[in-house]
Amino acid sequence: MKRYLFLWRGLFEDIRSSIESDRSKWMKHYKKVTDKLRTLVDKYNCSLVLISQKNKAHIDEWITFFKEQCKEVEFPTFVVMTVKEKTRYKGASYEAPFLETTEHGCQIGGYADGDDSGKDGSYRKAAQRILNVPDVARKFHFFVTNKEDDSITAKSEGFDSYYVGTRLAFEDVLDKIETKLSGQQIEFYDEQLVELLREPISPEKWQKEISLDNNFTFLRGAKIESEYFHSGIFIQQEKGAEWLGESDANDTEIEWKIACKRKIAADFYECFGANVVKIKLSKQKLVKDVDLNEKKKESFYVMSEILPTLTTYRDGLGSKYDPKNLIPEGKIILKNGRSLDERGLGHILAVAIFINDKEPFGKKGNGIGFLEEDEEGYSKTIKLAPSGMFSEIELEKRVIRVGKEVIQFDSLEAKTRLEFLVSLKKIIDADNAAIEKILNQKGVETYCPSWKAEAEQLAKGLLSRKEKLKSIYEYDLKKIMKLA
Repeated sequence: MKRYLFLWRGLFEDIRSSIESDRSKWMKHYKKVTDKLRTLVDKYNCSLVLISQKNKAHIDEWITFFKEQCKEVEFPTFVVMTVKEKTRYKGASYEAPFLETTEHGCQIGGYADGDDSGKDGSYRKAAQRILNVPDVARKFHFFVTNKEDDSITAKSEGFDSYYVGTRLAFEDVLDKIETKLSGQQIEFYDEQLVELLREPISPEKWQKEISLDNNFTFLRGAKIESEYFHSGIFIQQEKGAEWLGESDANDTEIEWKIACKRKIAADFYECFGANVVKIKLSKQKLVKDVDLNEKKKESFYVMSEILPTLTTYRDGLGSKYDPKNLIPEGKIILKNGRSLDERGLGHILAVAIFINDKEPFGKKGNGIGFLEEDEEGYSKTIKLAPSGMFSEIELEKRVIRVGKEVIQFDSLEAKTRLEFLVSLKKIIDADNAAIEKILNQKGVETYCPSWKAEAEQLAKGLLSRKEKLKSIYEYDLKKIMKLA
């Protein structure tokens, strides 16, 4: 996973003053530090963050010193630096810093408020907000300082905090961090995930002809909240099970295309390891009196099986629902305070980012649900009928979009990340022709003659997206190869 190494500016001020007093001795020390920092960046996927309360001019001068006076040693690359300057950043809070780029190409987060002593942790919080690191994820990130009281405060905030002092030099602390990271290359070992990783995807299962199943009878209007106006509960005549039927009641070709896309999206979810409800397509009479096309009496419905013991995240979590941090520390926290160990969310997120499902959780959590504890004591997350698939949102680096919010991949709980990577590995290893065939299933063209051309465009976009995902998560994917 991506780790952030928050480094207090004072560590480098000490090195600078030492170099100015005895260059030959302290340049060796500086090189040791920069070499170890580069190892943490290159080998362990860490990113460096400089924490400071000095103004921007001071930081620019400080970087210039190291780059010009210590040319024989490459200056570390910081993804973010924080600075406090009341005049320059007037009105900007550490909770919402002002962003600008230095002449050296580093992003600066400037703010004007907060305690001048820094005891309120404002400079750490400013960096957190820029990097979208949730408070609950602080334990996954490191803070290093030469101020003992600051180290204690950071630890109380939840950071993995280290103090550089008489007992431990800067390079010794970096050694400790590397040792810790080397033991966390693979954070969890799970037999079911290993089996899923090794199991061929058998895409032919999801390349069958799309057809209509009209063996449903309308029962009643839907009490289940649906995004579709024409929705209701239907009985499957053969088994007597209840299914939720949803329709756009649009132009025949458009509504059929939308229905098929939803079915194909569900196929993608299941193909790559996510739990998803059964989906069928059916032609039924409209269940609402209001007919958008006035003369239209029948419509294509997406039927999704209703699991009697399933609870949507919206209903189960209530006000505790937070798409950015859906399962704190790997647990579903119910609105009554009870917590459940969760499995399956990572697989859903991986497929969602691949097929560009812009709303994988639905509206406020009504697009996913969970079945309470199985025989192993875990609650299984289930994807309900997809509706936001194949959108045109650009892929963001190590970010998963869920509606208007985003989830930072590196803030996910470790087991969820591993689930994500297992499904992503299967996606990347999938044959391109197999993906194209899932999109271009027979039967779609029955009511949508233009589908073949659109399927080709969708395939082109997905295959391009696959390559980008491979590049973004290349380092993480290498770590799970030991499981295969």
